[in-house]
Parts: sequence; structure tokens; C-alpha cells
Amino acid sequence: MSTVIYLHGFLSAPQSKKAQQTAAWLRQHHPDWNFVCPLLSPHTRIAQQTIVATLEKIEGKKFLIGSSLGGFWSTWALEQGLADKAVLINPAVKPYRRFRLSLGETFQHYYSNERYTINNDDLDALEACSLDNPTKLENYWVLLQKEDEILDYRFAEKYYQGCRLLVEEGGDHSFVDYDQHLPAIYQFFKDE
Repeated sequence: MSTVIYLHGFLSAPQSKKAQQTAAWLRQHHPDWNFVCPLLSPHTRIAQQTIVATLEKIEGKKFLIGSSLGGFWSTWALEQGLADKAVLINPAVKPYRRFRLSLGETFQHYYSNERYTINNDDLDALEACSLDNPTKLENYWVLLQKEDEILDYRFAEKYYQGCRLLVEEGGDHSFVDYDQHLPAIYQFFKDE
């Protein structure tokens, strides 16, 4: 049995548009595949524990789709041997660097309205999970859009050099027309 695990971005949730599109597409076209999207805490250690617990429970092939910070977590999980392949959507690269600029700042969760303040413990734990470079290059497909207003696509383009890359003109951080890529994403996973 194969399972697609969608890891959402910072302050997002399983209700996010891309997670819902992925679940709906799999239900319609490949109902024999499972879909899982855990709710990830903005707190680094809790998110990491959730990812490990989720992936360790799943039997069979495990394929990750990670968006933004979820792309960072997908890379970490794949490199830990917890999954087989990963598709990354505008992934965060070394996110602790960007978050350090917002240390002490309070954010509101997009779906629950909970408030979260970036703290040193979360940043230190995030840095501890960061990798110099990915090593399982053939197991990644990285989708980037140049007009991502949150993350500079060039960081990911350089970091994932040697991996399969798709760099599109235009777009934004949400990755415009993501759902149009789902058949190709499925094929990438299936060609294991």
C-alpha cells in the first residue's frame, strides 16, 4: 500500500487548499492510495515528534509532499530514512535564518486563530534539524515559482541542485495551479 503524506507550511493546517486538492485528486484518480495530512504545531520539537510518529505508523511506500516549511520537514524526514520520495513546493531552506529576523514576534494561525511567538528554543531546534545539503538527490522533485513573495526561489534552486527541478515563471508562494501538477507528482511517486 502506498501513502501520500502532505506536510503543510508554517501556521497552516490540513484544511489548506493544496492539502485538500491532493486528497480530492487521489480519492478520484487513485483511491487505492492512502492520504494523510497531520496537523503540525508551529513549535519545532512538537512538529518533529508529530512527523516521526505519523511516518512510523504507516506501512508500505511513503511519499511526502511538503509546502514551504513542510518542504523543509519533508527533506529532513527523507534524509532520516522515514520516507521514500518527496515533492517539495516552494520549500523553505534553512528556515531558522529567516525566523531569527522575527524572534519575539507574534503570529496568528491561519485556521485556528491561535497566537504563536517565535522563540529561541524553536529556532535552535529548527537549526539542529537543518542539513548542509540533501544527499538522496534522485528522490526529490522540487517545484518552484519565481514570484514567490515569501521565499526567494533561488535559495531552493541552489540548495536542491542535482535534484529534479521545475522552475516556473510568475506564480506566488501558494504555487499557482498546483493541482495541475498532481498527475505528474503521482507518476514521480509511482516510478519508484
